[in-house]
Amino acid sequence: MGFFRVSHQARFRLRSTRHALVTPAALAGRRRALDLSEMTLKARRWAFTLIELLVVIAIIAILASMLLPALNSAKGKAQNVKAINNLRQLTFAWINYADDNDDRIPASGRWNRAPEWTGGGWLDLPSSGLDDVDPYAGNGPGTANSGIAWSPLWEYSGKNPALWRDPGDRSTGSHPQYQNGAIVPRTRSYSMNNWMGGPAWSSSPVNPQTRTPWKVFDKLSSMNNPGASNLIVFLSERPDSINDGYFVIRMEGFLANKAQNSIQDFPAGYHGGAGTLSFADGHADVHKWVDARTVPYLPPNP
Repeated sequence: MGFFRVSHQARFRLRSTRHALVTPAALAGRRRALDLSEMTLKARRWAFTLIELLVVIAIIAILASMLLPALNSAKGKAQNVKAINNLRQLTFAWINYADDNDDRIPASGRWNRAPEWTGGGWLDLPSSGLDDVDPYAGNGPGTANSGIAWSPLWEYSGKNPALWRDPGDRSTGSHPQYQNGAIVPRTRSYSMNNWMGGPAWSSSPVNPQTRTPWKVFDKLSSMNNPGASNLIVFLSERPDSINDGYFVIRMEGFLANKAQNSIQDFPAGYHGGAGTLSFADGHADVHKWVDARTVPYLPPNP
């Protein structure tokens, strides 16, 4: 009995000691340890192995390669729509100008029969003049280095400089007197067919069949042959070719001597090798250039 009492007391003391050592803080620590252990087990259960991670990355890369062409195509189509819309609105401004001026259209270049459609500006690459970047440059319509705000079409275009640029045109310029010399888009992407409003190109004096001068259209009502829907008014011009707004269409080699065919000014191909054109009836389109002579190498924009 004595031995039993000693053993029982010892066990009681041990039990008491053990319970005394388990404090509330210790219990909380145990719970946190258990929680962390459970979280670790769950994390291990859901973690990727290296092989699984590589498989996921490969799948993402494959999906991206499949989607990227579609996204680029959609972006290109949206840009085409915007380019056509810009040129259509600019052409409507040209038509509305004629409606308000006894059917007479502005001149494509500088001469004394009609106001020059650009207002008198001249673009350079690399840019050097204020009219390269500032729509309001210059001292008035018809004066040298005047911006597009002096154009006879400015009011009719809603004074919106965005209409005067093709969204695919990435050419830029700067001038110390404009926005502290910041690099900005150039003001204009378009030129006008030189036979619209004139003057005629001096190297193409006469039609070889009729021996009469090529026709310069000066009124909307005069556009009956071949018809307004087939007569180009505006087109986007390459950034290294555009200067004044006068796009020369040379006629020396037409009908008579094909060997004399040559290009004076070069159309732009901002849309996958295609350029934008508008016509005298007001419609606009994107045209793919297929002759290599039309799209010679274009060096990067300085």
